[in-house]
Amino acid sequence: MRERDRSDTAPLRAAVIIGSTREGRAGEKVGRWFMERAAARDDLELAVVDLVDFDFPARYPDRATEQMREFSTEVGRADAFVVAVEQLRSVFTELHTVTLRNGVSINLLDEALDDRDRAAGLMLDQLGWWGLALREARAARPYVS
Repeated sequence: MRERDRSDTAPLRAAVIIGSTREGRAGEKVGRWFMERAAARDDLELAVVDLVDFDFPARYPDRATEQMREFSTEVGRADAFVVAVEQLRSVFTELHTVTLRNGVSINLLDEALDDRDRAAGLMLDQLGWWGLALREARAARPYVS
């Protein structure tokens, strides 16, 4: 169960989710690059959650599998999420999430990752602000869907 009374001075627990499992995926490289930038910040406590490490069923089962429960536990520890994917196909509003205006868009064909450091910094600033604001909101009035 998530701690509801964490101090707003405690580091924000952020899960960096590698959201692709296909062979030759770029998400792993982008996720590592992002972790290097984010690790320099003392306001974040980071964890990588790589979908390739979980054996999800091909179809949604009647009951959650052990792997599904492990994934839920990992994600449940986080106050905030960063999702590294080649193409964003999910609709995050369906998941009742608050998305950031700033993101880091990378053209891996003709753009070096280091050219995106400023964009990553801006996004991390927003992640920290929103993450702390929402942590306080969840503590004061938990959201129930």
